[in-house]
Amino acid sequence: MRKTYEYFYYTLFRHKKLFLFSDLTLFFSGAYLLLKKFSSVSISAWLKSNALHSTGISIYEYTVGVIVAIAILVKALKIIFDQFPPIKYTNVEPDSISECLSVINVEITKHIQNLNQSEAPEIRRLHEQHAFDINIRLIVDAMSEHLLKTIQHENIDKKKDIFISLYSFNEDEKTLKYELHHNPKRDLIASKEIDLTLDKYLEYASTKCLQSTATTAYAFRQSEYCKGHENRHRTVKQYMGCKLEGGGKVYGFLNIEFHNHEIFVDKDTMKTFMEENVFPFKLLLEYQYLKKEFFISFKEYENNWKVA
Repeated sequence: MRKTYEYFYYTLFRHKKLFLFSDLTLFFSGAYLLLKKFSSVSISAWLKSNALHSTGISIYEYTVGVIVAIAILVKALKIIFDQFPPIKYTNVEPDSISECLSVINVEITKHIQNLNQSEAPEIRRLHEQHAFDINIRLIVDAMSEHLLKTIQHENIDKKKDIFISLYSFNEDEKTLKYELHHNPKRDLIASKEIDLTLDKYLEYASTKCLQSTATTAYAFRQSEYCKGHENRHRTVKQYMGCKLEGGGKVYGFLNIEFHNHEIFVDKDTMKTFMEENVFPFKLLLEYQYLKKEFFISFKEYENNWKVA
């Protein structure tokens, strides 16, 4: 029953032209009946007197009746779908965030312990205490597990149906540098470095987002998503991405692709999903970039101190 419900929604009743046909048919039918009630206007009577015989009138009335019946059915289904859309995800507690926060707290505790040692700490080497690569991998893995728990689809495959990639942004060179992807066992990255100034990357969702004031990017349909890796693009159904930023500076870009299944019924649903389920992990990733920036500043501490 659920598959039938989803089939009708995604194959027929998502199209605005069908709804337009239904609304206009019912509108003109209602207007005609109202006009007929308060005047002598009758299309059937006019056709019978001027154009058609009784058989033709019967065919005309039957055809009109079928069209109006279809319009009524479409309108009724639209009302039902508006109230009960076939949403394929649900909100679950982001338990994996607690694990990420625990790791972060442990790391901060180690920073404090190292600074409290009897020997004076080597300030220029403080950045070595930050396990940036390990931490962003942990966060992306945790996000993937959370998304899989959130999406309610019996055929979802955690190894194939969600693809996440993370890139760091170099503002001076206007490039995105590949950091990692999930599932790491799948070799589906075609562009390890994306030059935002090159024509072949201008239609990438990440490029368009970075060159605009928008924070997020969405592709509700496959046709809206720029073709990248040939094998990956063949099965991608929907996409969302977001900038990783802090203090007015963009540090990276996060891409999330949904393959083989359409999860969201419209872009508004995608935006809500992003805000509720992706943004918490986005903040954790941004924290790692900010922390990396903070520690790297100590590498130049001595030079900066002399200049001052």
